[in-house]
Amino acid sequence: MLMSKEEMLKLLPEGSAAKMLWDEQLRVLGKDDSRQMRWHPAMIRFCIAIQHKSSAAYDLIRKSGFLCLPHQNTLRRYVHYTTSHAGINNDVLKNIVKKANFGMGFHRRYVSLVFDEMKLKSGLVIGKGSGRLVGVVDLDTINNEMQHFEDKYSKNKDADVASQMLVLMVRGICSNIHEPLCYYPGKGARGDQLMSIVLNAVNILELQGFRVKALVGDGASANRKMFSMLSDASKGREETYLCDHPIQEGETLAFFSDVPHLIKTTRNNWENSGWNKKSRNLKLKGKPVLWNHLHKLYEWDSGIERQTPGLRMLPKLSHEHVHLTPASRMRVYLAAQVLSQSVANALEMQGNVETKSTQYFIEMFNKFFDCMNVSNTLEWKTKRRPNQKPYECKDDPRFEWLTDTFLAFLNEWEKEAMETKGIKNSDKLKMCLSHQTLRSLQMTVKSFVSLTKELLQDTSVAYILSEKFSQDPLEEYFSKQRSAGGRNDNPTVDEFGNNFLRLHVAGPMVSAAARGNVRGNTRDGLNILSDEPLQKRQRKPKP
Repeated sequence: MLMSKEEMLKLLPEGSAAKMLWDEQLRVLGKDDSRQMRWHPAMIRFCIAIQHKSSAAYDLIRKSGFLCLPHQNTLRRYVHYTTSHAGINNDVLKNIVKKANFGMGFHRRYVSLVFDEMKLKSGLVIGKGSGRLVGVVDLDTINNEMQHFEDKYSKNKDADVASQMLVLMVRGICSNIHEPLCYYPGKGARGDQLMSIVLNAVNILELQGFRVKALVGDGASANRKMFSMLSDASKGREETYLCDHPIQEGETLAFFSDVPHLIKTTRNNWENSGWNKKSRNLKLKGKPVLWNHLHKLYEWDSGIERQTPGLRMLPKLSHEHVHLTPASRMRVYLAAQVLSQSVANALEMQGNVETKSTQYFIEMFNKFFDCMNVSNTLEWKTKRRPNQKPYECKDDPRFEWLTDTFLAFLNEWEKEAMETKGIKNSDKLKMCLSHQTLRSLQMTVKSFVSLTKELLQDTSVAYILSEKFSQDPLEEYFSKQRSAGGRNDNPTVDEFGNNFLRLHVAGPMVSAAARGNVRGNTRDGLNILSDEPLQKRQRKPKP
């Protein structure tokens, strides 16, 4: 390696991951004892990311001699620089504030608070560091006392064992930060419990310098209940899509329902219209909106009825899109590809009068999803989709379309269903999207238009990406938790806590690996080769 040093300097670009790896291997070979080695922080993150996937694989790489890597005990001191516990960890909070880097501009203070729950594997253990029982319900002090009082008179013997994990994540609206803030093991938080936890997190983030502008959750009943309680608490305010800010006087908190979840529930309403459960009978402008229309379109496009059977108008449409299973119903891309302009164009080409309303329904939700799924500044050019252009001014015509056209479309559809004569009220409700889906759509559109216009008035904000108000990073985080150790299974509370610290330290390395190619050395604005020193747990002095 010493003989090839000059040649490698020419081959490996400065600042690249390969150059960093070469330099680290060269340095460790110059040490008489590898324990004297002071590893680059990026190398530590890289090793922790590998260890997160599989501890056995990391040992194999290290002991094989192909690469010189730090011992697992060294990594453990970096991962467990603090004690993992339910609630907000002060050390983790300090690192989040450091990553936010407020010095780069005031706009980096604007964040949303994203929250969701994932299933846990039941298991009780004694924490090694704390000596406390880990795996029981822990929803902060007040909620714990209330829960204990309820469980005292409950017949459920496993009442104290946690089965769900509530996670709160800080996501930058005008920056690329997305860091889990805290977690709470429980049995499925109720609306009042969730409100207490969320407001406490908002208060703490505000005290650290963040400006929390939005709360983002899915369409779960507990989330809807919390939004309702918060809006009711804001006396004198008619709007139900926001509430008075608990810290910043005169400002508001906007409520968002995750748009990918809304697209899936809309598709599910359509699927149940004359198909699957047959729980809905959608009708729009006097004509049916049936899943059977999509089924016939798929058979026509992939069958021998067409004059050119070898060519397809809808090459992405497959059997999996039409015949859904419980697993496929969870995939957002299947719902987005069904509610796409290409499907609407194919229905129009068929020229069937009975499918006109289905075509109109698809077109409206395709444009809605494009407007609410702006994820970067270049995709609208490469894919020639003007509706996915970043929002740069408060006079953007898409704001007017969302409020005056899309919301009007939903209101007219609901009004048309309720004014239908000759049928029962229960049947009238089946002629439109479910009440929960309609209210979540209306709330999200109003919140997005109101908040985006407000933020664009700040001179430090150049543009807004609508995808920032979604749960995508949190869903990705749950996938990392399940895939830890290569098991692809729900973790226990103890495993979740260990993974929480490991993922927090590895950070950019895990994100880069999960998202694929890394352009240069950054992904999502995080420098994976950062030389910023990592916090390390100090060895205890010998007695």
